[in-house]
Order: sequence, then C-alpha cells, then structure tokens
Amino acid sequence: MKKGFAQIIIVGLIFLISLISIAAWAPWVTDNFAKQKVLSTIKPPCEEFKLPKVVYDYKTTFPADVNKFNLKDYFDFGRQTTIVISCPSLSKTPTADTYFVSFIGTVYKLSSHEYTSPQTVKTAETTNWKTYTNQKRGFQISYPSDFKVYEDSSFGIPVFVIEGHERNISAQYSVLTVYYFSKEYLIQYKERQGKDFSESVFRDLKNIKSVNLDGVHAKEGVIEEESLDKPSNTKTYSYIKSIYAENKNNGYSILVEIPFRDEVRLFDQILSTFKFTN
Repeated sequence: MKKGFAQIIIVGLIFLISLISIAAWAPWVTDNFAKQKVLSTIKPPCEEFKLPKVVYDYKTTFPADVNKFNLKDYFDFGRQTTIVISCPSLSKTPTADTYFVSFIGTVYKLSSHEYTSPQTVKTAETTNWKTYTNQKRGFQISYPSDFKVYEDSSFGIPVFVIEGHERNISAQYSVLTVYYFSKEYLIQYKERQGKDFSESVFRDLKNIKSVNLDGVHAKEGVIEEESLDKPSNTKTYSYIKSIYAENKNNGYSILVEIPFRDEVRLFDQILSTFKFTN
C-alpha cells in the first residue's frame, strides 16, 4: 500500500513539475500574442503609435558586448513587450510603454517613458559628422566625429580606414576600409592573373548583387554569420560587406567588417555618404 502511495506521489510530482515547466516556457505567448493582448487593453483616445522607418542613432548606448545565454529569456512565465502609445488629446508626446503578458494572458504595465523618434534626430546626427575628402583619389565619405580615422599606404595600396568604438569586454571594433586601385594597377593585375581584379574581391563572399554607388554601377557581396560558443555559452557575430566599383578607370574597393549586429545600420549610413569627387 505504501509502495503504491509513493508511486502516486512521484507521478504527481513529475506531473506538477512538467506543468510548471510548460507554464514557465509559455510557448503560446508569442511576440504577436503579447502585442495583441496589450493592444486590447488600450482604450480610446489612446492608440498604437505608428513608428517611422528606423534610422539608426549612433549615439545610442550599445548593449553588452557579448550576449550570454540566459534561461530567464526562455522560462519567464510569459513575455515582455514594448509598444509606443499615442494619446493625442491627452499628451503631445507618445510614450514607450513596457508590459508583461503572463502565461494565462493577463497584462501588467511595467514602465513608461517619453518616446523620441529616431527620425527627428537624423539631421542632427549627420550634421555633426566629419567628412574626409581625398581629391587625389577622387572620393569623399562622412563619419561620426568621435570615430578614429587614418590613412595607410604601407602595403603599396592607398587605404583609408574608419574605426568604430572599442567595446568593453573584447576590445573589438567595427571597421570600414576604402582601398584605391589606379587604372595602371588594374591593367597590370589583369596581365599577371589573366582575370579582372573584381573577381578576387568577391572570391569568398555570398549573395553578390549589382548596386549603385553614387551613380556608378558596382557589385556588392555579403557574409553574415552567428554562432554559439558552447563552453562559454556566448554568441559571436560577424558581418562582412564588400563593394567594388570602377570610376574613371580607377578601382574602389570598400570593405566593412562588423563584429556587432547593432552597428550594421550605422555603418550602412556611413557607407551611404560615399561620393566620387571627379
């Protein structure tokens, strides 16, 4: 009798633990489910504020350098979500409100702060940027004023480099490099190698496509990778973009190397300022 009772208790405990685990995981509380639950609690005249197209704010404080696996992200008995709410008749400024939606669908408001659209600071951002101009090589490019920039011709090829900020833990930083190849160099390369120089630029890249670089036809290739280092439970990210164009028979190879996902938009914005000056 006692043995049978013990088995019932064990089965009951296993069932209870399983039930708690499923509730903690709450796979049915998706991002969309949480958002719809929150919106159902918003009453007129308040409504969801339609966000403008995202423009990256390079002044934003960056998150931690390395994203560690966190059980709380997966077993939190629900999900947090942030929605920008506008109440035109009550307040002129929208607010970014953070809510918690539990595994049973109840909604709890956690915080609220004034929302400022990145679109409103775009002009101020780029206005304070510096512009590097190289008339001899025929190009210019703008960059945040606190980024490190320098020229390097130690390998016999004129190079211009923009370095982003070092990050705390790993001391890594994003880099945009402009390589200049004279038409004489390109001719000599083809004579030696029997192929165009552009073929070497995209040798290891994927998703190669045609793009426009300041009105000049160019090619672009990208590699984006993310992996998990199991021993340390840390994620590593790598983004490489290469663009090659020829203007006035001279070659321009732009290489962007980014170890942090949140800096991709910033360096795309820097890249968008590239212009030919001849």
